[in-house]
Amino acid sequence: MCLIGQCRTKLGQPTEAAREYLQALSSTLFRREPLLKLAELSLGRSDFQGAAAFACAALSIPRGNPFAEDHQNYTYGPHALLYWALLLAGTPR
Repeated sequence: MCLIGQCRTKLGQPTEAAREYLQALSSTLFRREPLLKLAELSLGRSDFQGAAAFACAALSIPRGNPFAEDHQNYTYGPHALLYWALLLAGTPR
């Protein structure tokens, strides 16, 4: 579902991409990837509070699931998204 969401994002369909990421999240609550994809999507839409919320939620999930995930999802990835979301949220538009 995350792959479908990435494809939808590349096709310029952010609403459908978010739907796919949320569906992925509801089927696997112990993976960070759907939350991080939602954070990235929110950043792209200038929804900085949403991006920060998704990145924080991802940080609450410990490593140890049976699925292969990018190493960055459990190292710098969530922190980088949270950093940019908080920085941009404080920037006047």
